[in-house]
Amino acid sequence: MKAICSWLLFGNLAFLTVNPGSAQTPPSLSLQLFAGVNVTGAVGSVYVVQSTSNLTQSNSWTSLGFVQLAAANYLFVDTTSPTYTGSHLYEIVFSAFSEKSAG
Repeated sequence: MKAICSWLLFGNLAFLTVNPGSAQTPPSLSLQLFAGVNVTGAVGSVYVVQSTSNLTQSNSWTSLGFVQLAAANYLFVDTTSPTYTGSHLYEIVFSAFSEKSAG
């Protein structure tokens, strides 16, 4: 018998229904909310996305990744820290690195 699975997402709630007649292990669904950082800049520019949870320490910034803009806007999603784990602050730092300087 083929299992019928469906899920429905409403804001912060997710519902998963599975056909009980299935002999297979039912799938699971996990929902987490992540921070999205909108990066706006010149196409081709490279930026470093950084975050911290403590502004009192100047050396607490952690680099999350590099973003090279293929368009004027880019949405960077911080999957390293779900939003329920506390507050994080973000900054975008222009990087002098580019494909031209690497070659």
